[in-house]
Amino acid sequence: MTLILLSIIILVVLLFILHKPIVVFFTNDDNTLYIGSECLGRYADKYIIKLLKIVYPNKKIVFSDNNKAKLIIKSHFCIKEPIWNKNEKIPYVYFNGESFNMIDSFTNKNSITISDIIVEKPSDNYYYVPLFVLSMNPSKYQERIQNTDINTNRKLLGYCNSNCVAIREQLVSLIAEYDTTNSVYALGKCKGTSNKIKVQRISTDAENYNFYKDYNFVIAMENADVNGYVTEKIMNVFLAGSIPIYWGTKYVKEIFNEKAFIYVNDFPSLELCAKYIIELNNDKTKIANMLREPIFKDDIIPEYCFMDEKNPSQFNLNIANKLKALIESNS
Repeated sequence: MTLILLSIIILVVLLFILHKPIVVFFTNDDNTLYIGSECLGRYADKYIIKLLKIVYPNKKIVFSDNNKAKLIIKSHFCIKEPIWNKNEKIPYVYFNGESFNMIDSFTNKNSITISDIIVEKPSDNYYYVPLFVLSMNPSKYQERIQNTDINTNRKLLGYCNSNCVAIREQLVSLIAEYDTTNSVYALGKCKGTSNKIKVQRISTDAENYNFYKDYNFVIAMENADVNGYVTEKIMNVFLAGSIPIYWGTKYVKEIFNEKAFIYVNDFPSLELCAKYIIELNNDKTKIANMLREPIFKDDIIPEYCFMDEKNPSQFNLNIANKLKALIESNS
């Protein structure tokens, strides 16, 4: 700071000597809202910033991992990003994108929790927002629902996962064994156990739905069956114009149209599920009908999906107001 002031003084003196005017600009922190991140909370930065823009439309929102922060977003991954805050007055947003909540989210009264799992008797500061909302691409969604060119002459199945969960590996392998077209493809690290599965790795930097469009069906199975836990997997498949093969929470049927995807949990065995998928793939009319079905249950988009800060849903407005109250009560 001393060096900066000294530099300004020298500049003023020189310009005075040269008889030239001077204008000095200072940063106005009143127009900036600083937020911090712990444990990779910044993973949800776009979502949280959109919420904050509802109530702070004219402020520039900047990440600052120090005491300038008026709010801290915290998630699960403390190994990848440390806990740094020592100021108990700074409020928190606990953003949970996993199948279990953070313990301190239940004990910190100076906070709200945005979680992708449903709990019994949630507090007034607990908001259920399924993780797929983060990958809800409005333009891709409109493109998907307006598409009348239904293509059923595609490869059978795409499988893109890096966490090789047993139930996913088993189902993909069974489908490959029953398939006579040899068109089951492993697009990620996991590749099942059948030697009939073809490996075609895709770029991890690309949006998955850009590749999923080449397949009639895509695996969208979760790694855990936890109430309300619905990640981006199923939405990415829908946006690609393919049929999701989903395993996980039954609550998925409260969000999405069950006529538009395959719910593995409904089948008595993985073998019967695999055989059904093969039969369905051979019936182009049924596939086309599934692809024409609305994505959401009753063709109603849940209100937590409306992330336009200029025209927010009441649900998102409530969260935004709660964030503003937290920030301003601790300023």
